[in-house]
Parts: sequence; structure tokens; C-alpha cells
Amino acid sequence: MDNKLTGKSVIITGGTSGIGKAAAEAFLAEDCKVTVCDFRADLIDEVNAQNNPNLYGVVADMTAIQQVRALLAATEKRYGGIDIMVNNAGVGNPYGYLTMDDQQWHKVMDINLKAVIASCNEVIPYLKKRGGGVILNTSSLGGRITSTVRSIYGLTKASITAYTKVLAAELASENIRVCGVAPGMIKTDMVVVNNRHLQDINVLGRSSVMQRLGETSEIASGMVFLASDWAKHVNGEIIEITGGKCIVQDPDYSWK
Repeated sequence: MDNKLTGKSVIITGGTSGIGKAAAEAFLAEDCKVTVCDFRADLIDEVNAQNNPNLYGVVADMTAIQQVRALLAATEKRYGGIDIMVNNAGVGNPYGYLTMDDQQWHKVMDINLKAVIASCNEVIPYLKKRGGGVILNTSSLGGRITSTVRSIYGLTKASITAYTKVLAAELASENIRVCGVAPGMIKTDMVVVNNRHLQDINVLGRSSVMQRLGETSEIASGMVFLASDWAKHVNGEIIEITGGKCIVQDPDYSWK
């Protein structure tokens, strides 16, 4: 069955590292035209230095609405339109509620929640022009259960999950599907940085049935599925990709 992704124009925010970079590679493998953005110009320069006609890097801070608009306009100019928007850019925080200052609070809220909502609002007209499309939001298992690091991160991701469902309902008549992925503990720089207290970062993976940290490519595969015609009757759903973290009380039982 053809997944109907060939030639589709995809934007991936935070697409130069971690899950975003893996997503870019996965959509390129499906013959999509991929635009990635990052606020760091040096990382975008590395992307464009590849001289891949199907890969385009744009410097954009997703918390700055004018830069979001410029990103969308630049993508339309290069690829003729936008079919899929992957809101993946995010930030963690190693502090708890009682040890977090106001500046940290606002930073996480602005990047993880407000920027995603603004991005969706701005991209919807582009998707309508194409007769429909897909919005994918990166949530987190931390939005359903308390994170090891108790911070505002989980609150923002719970909000993304709820927002995804609300937006899916409102856009269904426009032939725009809105879904998301909720990763568990994945082997990314963000996970390492926000768990510096651990002598062995791999211990985080042993809380799941699979007994390991997830790979970024495994999250990217979920994104490709949700964006494709394989999932054309999937809407408003958040797929948890966690290695089976929450299915049993004793996750290492089957390995004993």
C-alpha cells in the first residue's frame, strides 16, 4: 500500500538534532521535501551545506511569531506549499516547581506550549490551500505520568496532548488531521542534560518492558506513520512510544 508521502512538503521544528533530526532523515527517506528550522544559525548552515535539493534549513526561533511566519513563507516559496507540520522543538528543565525561578517557567511555557499553538495557527491557512494536511505535535509520556525530574515540562506536554485533541476536532471538516507522539525515555542530548545526577543514564531505560532507552529513529518512524495515508483514519490520537513503560508494575520481570 502506497503511503502517499512522496513529494510532500514537510516542516520539522527543532529538526537539526535529536528526534527532529531523525524525523528529517525518515521523511527524506520517503522522498519528501523537508524543511528544518533551528534558532542556531551554525546548525542551519550545516544543513544547507549538504546541498540536498529536498532538504532546506531555515533559521527560526519558534517563540518569535515573525520568524515563524518567515519560515512558512520561505518553505512555500521553495517547495510550492506545506503539507505536513511537525511541531517538535522543545526544551526540558532539570528543576522542580519549588526550585524553578520565573524566567525558567516562562521559557519552558513559551517554547513547549505557546510556540506550538502559534505555529499551528499560522500553518493552518497553508494546509487549507493544499486541500488538507497533517499537523504532528511532539508530546511526552511525562505529560501523562510524573516525570523523574518534576518540573513544568510535564505540564506543558499534558497541555500539548489536550490541545492536539481539541484542534483535531475543530479541523476535521478541513481535511486536516492533528495527531502526536509521546516518547518515553529516548537517547537524546536533552535527556542526558536534564538527568545529570545519574551516573548511568541507561538506568532510565530499565523502567520499561523493553529494558532500554528508545532510539530517536523509533520516534521518527511513528511520525512517518501518522503523517502518511497508512494513518488516514487516525485523528486526535497521541501514540505513546515508550518501550512499554506503563503496562506492568514490574517491567524487568520477563527478563529475569
